[in-house]
Amino acid sequence: MPFPPFFIIISLLYRSSRKRRIFHFAYAKDRIAGPASHYEGHELYYIWSVLPNSSIFHLLAPSSILLAAMPSVVFLRAVNVGGTNRCQPALIAKELAKFGVVNIGAVGTFVVREAVSESALRAAIAKKLPFKCEIMICPARDIIKLASKDPFSHEPPVRLGPSGPDITRFVNVLAKKLRTPPPLPLSLPSDDDWLLKTIAIENRFVLGLYRREMKAISYLGKIEKLLGVPATTRNWNTIEKVVKILRRDAPD
Repeated sequence: MPFPPFFIIISLLYRSSRKRRIFHFAYAKDRIAGPASHYEGHELYYIWSVLPNSSIFHLLAPSSILLAAMPSVVFLRAVNVGGTNRCQPALIAKELAKFGVVNIGAVGTFVVREAVSESALRAAIAKKLPFKCEIMICPARDIIKLASKDPFSHEPPVRLGPSGPDITRFVNVLAKKLRTPPPLPLSLPSDDDWLLKTIAIENRFVLGLYRREMKAISYLGKIEKLLGVPATTRNWNTIEKVVKILRRDAPD
């Protein structure tokens, strides 16, 4: 298979400072298609295409967007819980069909199939919400990587079934990665008589188990306070549904 044409990056124009830099060689594997508004506020590369017997001038998106604009997964925090922050995730997905949004469940979990920058996606979703909330956006590859590790496989209750007889597997999706993760496992209210237990922290994901008791739900909020970072909780079954869609869409 022949290599794609090489491009010489002539200069990098920063919209804010107008500074210029000279780079060496690069090539474009794929071009990003979509409305120019997706890239507002981002720097742009001026790229000269070197082709046999011709010279064509191209303007492409910067490497920051080439890396950031990819399929992703969105988690909304504290949506449709206890009668507050009511919205219709299915309707939001329909209105954002241009991004290939797929709704999963009723608490604000979306698979975004199209390559779109995080800033554009966050702004588009925020406009559809009648309230302010934390919007966690994770690259699809991070979710697939998390699931591929099968993080709950070594927990004894899970060997009895999908979540054991009285155990639920959960994932806390954090707004940002922890600087200093706490010692694990972290069990509440105690190691001997726990209702909630965190077993691993992978990137922005806190994995754990909780017993199907009313008291256990209150400890989910305590975990967020202990970590000091906004978080939203999902059942591991939801993550498995997300991964199923992502893998189905992945190229062979």
